Amino acid sequence: MPARLCETFQQALGADGVTVSLLPHTERWQLLHATTPFALHGEEGQFTLGDGPTVTASADGRTVLVPDVQGDVWQLTAPLAERLPGVRTVLALPLGRRNLQLGVITLYFARPHALAHEQVEYAQHAAQLAVAPFLRAQEAVLAEDDGSGPTPVEPWTTVYQAVGMLAARLGCPVHDALDLLRARSVTQSQSLPEVAADLLNGREGPGR
Repeated sequence: MPARLCETFQQALGADGVTVSLLPHTERWQLLHATTPFALHGEEGQFTLGDGPTVTASADGRTVLVPDVQGDVWQLTAPLAERLPGVRTVLALPLGRRNLQLGVITLYFARPHALAHEQVEYAQHAAQLAVAPFLRAQEAVLAEDDGSGPTPVEPWTTVYQAVGMLAARLGCPVHDALDLLRARSVTQSQSLPEVAADLLNGREGPGR
């Protein structure tokens, strides 16, 4: 279902890549599908920072449209444009009901894309049609670790393995371990998956 959903949005709005994620404003962010490497890298950049259109759409429960990433000033720990190379326009659509946020569908465009108001409204309506199945998916994620929840795609799997290892090593909460990995990725100009792989492979990393 995540793959079909993303592909439908990509074809309907002419995006260069689409992702769908669960709980992206939390440390339990799970990327369920990315239609292209271009979209995967865009989501990975936001995952590394813990901020961006996808995160804001989830945290605030509102649609976020960045018409031109290269021209907009986004209040992040690092410039958004640096973490989203090649991305020009981003449309992040929240999936939620009232005060319950489930996830976000994010569309990435390689060229500035002047989305008409009617197109954004259409996309918002279509996103709401996906709320019911994503409510069931979120319940699975929040359940006890019984193997029923969806499996995050790479590079999320590698990152969460490293986060778990670091949290156990330092005796700290998972969100603190994730923050440590993010801080290292920014200061060392490495992607979050690269930092995670270094830690898992026994190379120098946080907490060593």
